[in-house]
Amino acid sequence: MKDPYYQYFKEEREDKILVKTLNRMFYAFLIVLLLVTSFSGYMHERYMYFQVTGISMQDTLNPNPNENETQDGVIVDKYTKTYHRGDIIVLKDAKVTDREKYLIKRIIGLPGDYITVKLIEINGKQEFRLYRQEATESMPRMIYEDYIDYYDWYSTPSYTESFDGVTYDKTIYDGLLRGGEDHDDNIYKLSDGALYFKVPEDRILYMGDNRSHSLDSRSAGPALISNIVGRVAYISQNVYYDIRPGFTEMVSFARFIYSGLVNLFSW
Repeated sequence: MKDPYYQYFKEEREDKILVKTLNRMFYAFLIVLLLVTSFSGYMHERYMYFQVTGISMQDTLNPNPNENETQDGVIVDKYTKTYHRGDIIVLKDAKVTDREKYLIKRIIGLPGDYITVKLIEINGKQEFRLYRQEATESMPRMIYEDYIDYYDWYSTPSYTESFDGVTYDKTIYDGLLRGGEDHDDNIYKLSDGALYFKVPEDRILYMGDNRSHSLDSRSAGPALISNIVGRVAYISQNVYYDIRPGFTEMVSFARFIYSGLVNLFSW
């Protein structure tokens, strides 16, 4: 015959173990919820999602011209304060167009850089190329833009004009050097005899990768650094199929976090 006290204390002990287990599970759930909420808040505080529209950044963004013009999304790091030449950024600049509040472009020149465009012969063909001389350099050099497939992004010169003793194609002069404004104080003739635009200290020069279909610094001039929203940290491709608001943003952030985890654990 079993001791009734033994059975009582056994059941009481089991109840206590069950209560402790449930308490631990509850507190573990609260900790996980707190961590997820904190992480989600941090992600939305630091990063911002933008749906890419138009073709001004082809073939880097929205590369398929036969599909809907809204194909890709980007996640922008708003905490970035240091920018590099070649960075893809999102910026606010009402001078370019009244239709869009934000623009997605590429940084071509940083403050203090000297920028120009030259018509040179490559493989027996005359093509335009950007040249840059950085503040720490003594000679200008061509900017290698491997993200561009089509370089014929200026019209045939209509007429020329002289500046500082240099005869220059007015299309290039007004489009790149003047940037739609009177920037004569920022134009310099460098050692190669060409005219260069010096990017002001508080601005950047930006362009779209699809040069023949982009409104950028060639028409609006350099942009204030303070107008930059942030640097593109992740490109989420082929998210244009979504019809539910917010779903593409969720998918893009999931892809971004997954890619970060893959990079973290692949070290």
